[in-house]
Amino acid sequence: MRRTAVIAVLSLAIGTAAWTQEPPGLKASEASEASAAPAPLSPRAQGYAQYELGKWAELKAGADPSSADLAPALQHYRAALAEDPQSIFLAGQVAELLSSSGQATQAIAMAQTLVKDHPASLAAHRLLGDIYLNVLEQTPKPAPGSGDKQLLAQALAAYQTLVGMDQANAGEHVVLGKLYGASGDTAAAQREFRAALNLDPAASDALVSLVQTLASGGQLEAAAAAIEAEPPAARTGRVYATLGGAYFGQHRYGDAAAAFQKAVQARPDVPEFQNDWAQALMQNDDYAGALAAFQRLAQEVPDDGRTALRVAQMQMQMGQLAAASTSLTTAGRLLPPGDIEVGYARALLAQSQGQDQAALADLQALAAQPNNVRTESIFLDQLGRLQMRTADYGGAQASFERLAKLGGTHTARAQALELELFRQERNYPQALAVVGQQLIARPGSRPLTLSYASLQAESGDVNGALATLKPLLRGDASDADLYLAMGAAQMAARHWSDARDDTSRAQTLASSPLLRAQAAAQLGAIASGQHHYDDAEKQLQVALALDPTNANVLNSLGYVLAQRGSRLIDALAYARQSLRQDADNPGYLDTLGWVYFKMRRWPEAVHNLQRAAQLDPRDPAILDHLGQAYAEQGQWGPAAASWTQALADVQRVPAPVQEPHLAAEIEKSLARARKQLKN
Repeated sequence: MRRTAVIAVLSLAIGTAAWTQEPPGLKASEASEASAAPAPLSPRAQGYAQYELGKWAELKAGADPSSADLAPALQHYRAALAEDPQSIFLAGQVAELLSSSGQATQAIAMAQTLVKDHPASLAAHRLLGDIYLNVLEQTPKPAPGSGDKQLLAQALAAYQTLVGMDQANAGEHVVLGKLYGASGDTAAAQREFRAALNLDPAASDALVSLVQTLASGGQLEAAAAAIEAEPPAARTGRVYATLGGAYFGQHRYGDAAAAFQKAVQARPDVPEFQNDWAQALMQNDDYAGALAAFQRLAQEVPDDGRTALRVAQMQMQMGQLAAASTSLTTAGRLLPPGDIEVGYARALLAQSQGQDQAALADLQALAAQPNNVRTESIFLDQLGRLQMRTADYGGAQASFERLAKLGGTHTARAQALELELFRQERNYPQALAVVGQQLIARPGSRPLTLSYASLQAESGDVNGALATLKPLLRGDASDADLYLAMGAAQMAARHWSDARDDTSRAQTLASSPLLRAQAAAQLGAIASGQHHYDDAEKQLQVALALDPTNANVLNSLGYVLAQRGSRLIDALAYARQSLRQDADNPGYLDTLGWVYFKMRRWPEAVHNLQRAAQLDPRDPAILDHLGQAYAEQGQWGPAAASWTQALADVQRVPAPVQEPHLAAEIEKSLARARKQLKN
């Protein structure tokens, strides 16, 4: 931390000629005696000889504060100061060594004495300020009322004095600004940073500090403007990276990517900036841009396994599975064996390639390792979902039970997944029991009561669902969500008129745009269920205007247009927008596949419908669509298998909520497939 540069060792050698010449008037024996006993060094020379010995010992100690060489160094410095007690330089050496060796109290006391004895000396004041900074750097962030906070105040006072004595020093203004910032006075901090920039417009440290201070106060636009107001010499890569980090922290990933890109342009040789740029692009869902950035970084740092892993992850996002496998192999070679990120990426890649058993093995191995709670929760979540998808319901339940034991929010997550499991199995008694137990623990919970009523309706007990909801009605605007739930229950039983009445009532009572959007979307679903696709689109457009990014509404619009067989380009755009928000949603993949089916793009239809069926293998509508797509390509064997499973799942749907004629239509399709297979 020293401000004083290491001083070259002073030469104390004295010319030999002065000692070998025989002084006039001396006998030879006297001359010999004189040369054998040279005159003693002066006190100043002796002092600097001690300094040299101290410097040598300090250099041997290096940066190790526990080194045995520090004690001799301090001893020599003290001896040097004893020979020249007025030397500010030697006193500074002693004080700085005390500070760096952890003897803060003695260092501060010595520097304070030096300032007291030499009040006009800039060197003495700088030394005191540096000692304070050194001690502050070695201590945790000061807490209110602590001694460290007092130390910060002392450092602040020291630098206020120093800047007052040397106002033209830009560096001192920067340090003072940082101390103001640490003490919470951001206005004073900004003032000092701007003063430094006025003195030295190329002072990038001042600009970095100004940007940090503005950003910490949420003034990101002001921070960006401050950068652009300075000359190009001050706009270093670190300045733009600081702004990018501030944007990233506020989840403004597009702005972060733009700032990091400027950092890379300023310093293309700094891999950290390139990595930050790629990370921001990735978070902004610009996977193509992120992949290109990570690939450039991989060329610059070919031995960085983490970068190779990021390349693999982006290739997976782009659907470049073969390339992702190659990159993942490289990452596995460069990173330590058993790296959990690599293992998790392998599991995800295996899932994307349809290799469910390999993915299960990878996830089971990861979940069996000792992990922190957050990491273990991710593995158990993914493992349980995959087990559920592969119809290993016992394994899934065991994984969710392990997840629940992690406690906190993980317990609630496990309960939600367990409920999803029972729903997929059509095991409504178990599902109702799960929510019933939660209601015992949280009696009167409105969300749980709504969930319970929804399960009753799904199980075919529509009257039970209505009986659960109606006692909660209060006759005011707070009833909106209850009428919405009652409309959904009536819709499940295809009581279209009652469903529309209750949902319209919810729309009238709704006090927020989001709730009105939900009601409009439900009215669209009611119209779609009756095959009134024009009315359905009108209602869904109302919902989209109220909630433009709602993935469910976007997906519903895509499906309605596909069912109607018109504006299929728009339908495709809606389906893709919904999947950008939830790439593994089987319902959204089904819509995308069905749009491709209507466009007669059979391979793309099959690909997406297969993925939907992998994610939800018990949904009869998805399986029916997949069977139809197979049939159009003449793949009658897979079509028959898909329809066979669809028929079995339709028959498991409770009769009161079973879609009319669906079973008959699937039976007809299955008969056609079997006939084709016989021919």
